This record gives sequence, structure tokens and C-alpha cells, in this order.
Amino acid sequence: MSWLDKLTEKASRNVARQSSRRSWIAGLGGTLVGASVLPLLPVQRAEAAGTAQPKLADINDTGDETSCDYWRY
Repeated sequence: MSWLDKLTEKASRNVARQSSRRSWIAGLGGTLVGASVLPLLPVQRAEAAGTAQPKLADINDTGDETSCDYWRY
């Protein structure tokens, strides 16, 4: 066996000894949850900074409320 084979075997046995399936699955679950929350972060920052789109109540509309094409209805 070459020195590279011995080094690789020693390293892989050390990793196998120090890790378990449960910890690997827990890390994978945490990564998946973190990845699913990641797209929400820019929306949260925009809301906190006050740069979000205005609410419907904040818009002054002078349209005819009795017409059928009134945008709120």
C-alpha cells in the first residue's frame, strides 16, 4: 500500500468514527430548512427598511366608485 492509500484510509475511518447517520441527517435537515427560508430574507429586509410597496389604503384613487371597472372591486 502506498502512503496515499494509508492516509486516505486513516482519514475516512476517522470521519466514520466521529460522525453518525443521525448527525448527518440533522445537518441535512437544517440545510434544507435554511435554504427554504433564504428566499424570504430580502422581503423581510425591504419591509423593515420601509421600502415595501404601499398598502391599498395608502393610495388615493379618484375613480368612479359606481362604475363596474372601478379597480378596487
